[in-house]
Amino acid sequence: MHSQRARERESPLVQILLNPSSYGNAFAFEKDHAMNPRDIERNEYYRPLKRNILLIVIFVSYIPLIVVGSGILYQMHTIYQEKVRIHLETLVKKHKWSMFHLCCLTSVSR
Repeated sequence: MHSQRARERESPLVQILLNPSSYGNAFAFEKDHAMNPRDIERNEYYRPLKRNILLIVIFVSYIPLIVVGSGILYQMHTIYQEKVRIHLETLVKKHKWSMFHLCCLTSVSR
């Protein structure tokens, strides 16, 4: 008697899984299982919980992405800035060298 009461309390999906021969049409399951007020209350109870879990998953997955991405972007910016500075210093040195040679060569040839 106890097992029959427990079986009656099980959800229809669990009953179908325990007794596959009773499994008929998938649509028959939904038609036979109309939502009662208790299920509606339970659905209303879990709606904010589902929303909170979804927000937590999004938050937990995107925050590390943003932190790591911004760190990589900062490192790229500083490295590239240093590279450009070194390149400009090299160009200035070459220009100075060419100006020096031009000045010295023109003064020597006079």
